[in-house]
Amino acid sequence: PGQSKTVLLKDTVSVSEDGKTLRFMLKTEIDVQKPELLMEQMGVMELFRITTAKATLVDGQIMAIFASALSQDFDGPDGKALQQSVESFQALSIGA
Repeated sequence: PGQSKTVLLKDTVSVSEDGKTLRFMLKTEIDVQKPELLMEQMGVMELFRITTAKATLVDGQIMAIFASALSQDFDGPDGKALQQSVESFQALSIGA
């Protein structure tokens, strides 16, 4: 109780061909004080947050972006929109 549990979703880890971009997703279990009440209100006994992330090395600096949502939201159109937003992130060279 009182601690979140986060795991790396191993099948989501990828590195670009040039080795400069890392993509991955995390799943975090959120502690629920009253699971019965949560079941009544949302129809679930547990809550999880899904995070999608992308980090790119540019000019010796790491530029990163991430987005997250509750799993029930992430599994729908919101999750697709979040993933597209993160994927669209382009780290540019300072001299560009």
